[in-house]
Amino acid sequence: MERLQSRPDTTSAGALSAAAKYGAARRKQGYSVALVVNEAGLLRRCIYNVVQENLLSVDISYLISDMLQVSDSLDELLEKAIEVFMTSASEPRAA
Repeated sequence: MERLQSRPDTTSAGALSAAAKYGAARRKQGYSVALVVNEAGLLRRCIYNVVQENLLSVDISYLISDMLQVSDSLDELLEKAIEVFMTSASEPRAA
């Protein structure tokens, strides 16, 4: 439970910068927050599908902790993307 409450900051500065650019780009492209969240969900499902397809070649002893770390990182990146998306609300969206 402690791990869930205090996520370790394992996401690199480069990844956070890319997430910020992604959020700003999606805002300019006319996306809604719901569409940005939906895209993150699609990425998450793609990752899970790849893991499932390769389950026999994965070291199971690390699977859960690795998937938690991936999920935490995706959540952190999504938070950054939405933060930038919302703060760039003063910029006009694409029509």
